[in-house]
This record gives sequence, C-alpha cells and structure tokens, in this order.
Amino acid sequence: IREPTDSPAWPRRSPERPLILASMSTSFQNQLATLQRVCDALAELPVEALVTTGPMVPPEELSARGGVALCAFVPHDQVLPSVHLVINHGGLGTIMAAAGAGIPMLCMPRGRDQPDKRAACRSAGDWSAAADGCGSSSNRRNGDGNASRSVVDRSLPNFRRRR
Repeated sequence: IREPTDSPAWPRRSPERPLILASMSTSFQNQLATLQRVCDALAELPVEALVTTGPMVPPEELSARGGVALCAFVPHDQVLPSVHLVINHGGLGTIMAAAGAGIPMLCMPRGRDQPDKRAACRSAGDWSAAADGCGSSSNRRNGDGNASRSVVDRSLPNFRRRR
C-alpha cells in the first residue's frame, strides 16, 4: 500500500476505551451535517473518538462532547496503530490505510465511486464492515445519528484490543 512513516503515536486520552477514527474526505462533499451526526452518535457511546474534518470543514464548525475530539488533520500513521474502527466516506486513501492496518471500517459513501468501494469493503471479509443506510439520502435528511450509532454500538463487543 505505502511505506509507513516514523510518526509519534497519537496521544490517547482514554486508552481503556476503544478508539474510533472518523474521517470524511479532504475535498468538499457537503459533509458537515454527516460529520456532526457522527460526532453526536459517538458521544453517546463508551468510546474515545477522533473526528478529522479535513481542510474543507473547520473543526470549530462542529460540536463535540463526551469522548469525541476534533482535529482538521492527523497523519494516519500516528493514529491507526491504536484505532479499533475507522468510519469513513469510502475514499480510497482512508480505505487503503485502514485495510492495510487490518482495521474494521464503517463506510458511509457520499457519492462518486464511494458506494462501489463500500461494496468492495463489504465483500472483503473480516476486516471490514459497511452499514446499509448510514450514508443514504434519507439519513442525511433526517438529521439523527441513530443508524451510525447503532452499527458502531453493535460492533463494539467484537473489537479486538489493539496495542
């Protein structure tokens, strides 16, 4: 996939909890509302979460509470060694990084070729998970995070402890 860099590890705030990384693209895909729903859903769960917003969504445009932290950018090499689940939009870079590290994924496509990538993740087997409906237009309209929270919550008992 690519050669890892020698980056310092991401500082964990709650190492006793599973760490979830949510990343929804470095390009504009009208992802502000989706990012907020993900933040709201993760705040209700017993997890530590890092939500990266990319350059198109300033972190201060989102509200985070509970175990959720917001950052514009964090190198994958810093955080992936500790991550238990990656929530993403189906972008190739994040999928390749998570798959290469053997980390399960929740793919929430925003458009383009992302639904096809989610389907490929679903068929890949034990390292991936893809939630039906989490990225659908109906869930973008209804404004709640129940679909993504439910999928993450159901998956938590299956996470293996990582280093």
